[in-house]
Amino acid sequence: MEPPLLYGIRKTNREQSELCTKRNFPTSITVALANYMRDSGIPANLVTYKDRRIDISAISIEEVYQCNDVPNEELLFLFDAVSPYTDYASGLRQSDLVVVSPSSQRPLQIMSSVVPDASTIALNPSKTGPEMTLRTSDLEHCAISIARSFEDDMEELESLTDLDGITPDWNDWDEMSAIVPDIITALNIIESECRRQKPILMQAIWRTEGQGIIMSESAMDLFVWSDFALTRLFLDGSVRFGLDKPSRPIRCILKMFRIIKEIAVYRTTDCSKIQEIMGYGISNAKELMVNGKLTNRVMACPRLEKPIIFRNELEKLVPRGFEDMVLPERKLDISMYYSICLNKNRLKLFVRIVRVPSIEQLPF
Repeated sequence: MEPPLLYGIRKTNREQSELCTKRNFPTSITVALANYMRDSGIPANLVTYKDRRIDISAISIEEVYQCNDVPNEELLFLFDAVSPYTDYASGLRQSDLVVVSPSSQRPLQIMSSVVPDASTIALNPSKTGPEMTLRTSDLEHCAISIARSFEDDMEELESLTDLDGITPDWNDWDEMSAIVPDIITALNIIESECRRQKPILMQAIWRTEGQGIIMSESAMDLFVWSDFALTRLFLDGSVRFGLDKPSRPIRCILKMFRIIKEIAVYRTTDCSKIQEIMGYGISNAKELMVNGKLTNRVMACPRLEKPIIFRNELEKLVPRGFEDMVLPERKLDISMYYSICLNKNRLKLFVRIVRVPSIEQLPF
């Protein structure tokens, strides 16, 4: 049987069947969603940093892809690909996606998030948000993207990253913690002075009914984060953390600043070396995790509460036969959870899944 084709993904470095594997599907479906929205004339939600605050506006998928009028079917979608940013860094992790058109190569990071998350499950829908996990590859690409905004004036960037002639020992937490306030000030100035922020991360969000697995009627949407906006997840949140011991937000700040500074001074940096020596005793499994209460503060908008793509449109993203390729794993905890729910709360579970207003309105 011919494997299903995800919407608009025709030219790619993966086999169509590979796009639907458990590992690859979240990235693949995010791209299919973007392609569908593009063909439907629906802009994405753009998250930017403007006038020292987060701003939500609209952005066309053409601008996100930087592809002009090239149709989806003629674009080359390279997943887990060598980033164009390797001109500025050695040891750089691969891009989640590089969109190649005849005139450009756009590297993008990909994220998919469910709304509401565990911290906002009991809140009013307008107060809910997704949990977001920032990976090392996200942080590296974000930092290099910011540095590239100054490629025509690296001397200015070098001046903005100068710490009164201090050459810090990046591996010494005690020494670095003493200059964190100066580094935060420098990064804030960089992002206030430069207006050339760029799309860096595409985030597909999907909304469920409560903590169940069934999508809401308003099911999915796409948020696109600029490089400046993404940094606010740890820059603005850093004030809650002291400097007596290392924390993930502060480590993000230090890593990002070092990448930007070294590109400004040397026109290159070594990301693998930075990752190796700037751990500060914290696990490198992830850089940062923020919950839905925090993301709601920066993402709150009508389309976060009611995503623009309806549940009955989802079949357009993948053709018939898709469901046979992505059967959920039969895990013990999942099987026991739904077996117990069915045995103890069969009617309540049925009401929640089929969205009948109350048990009294069931036809039996």
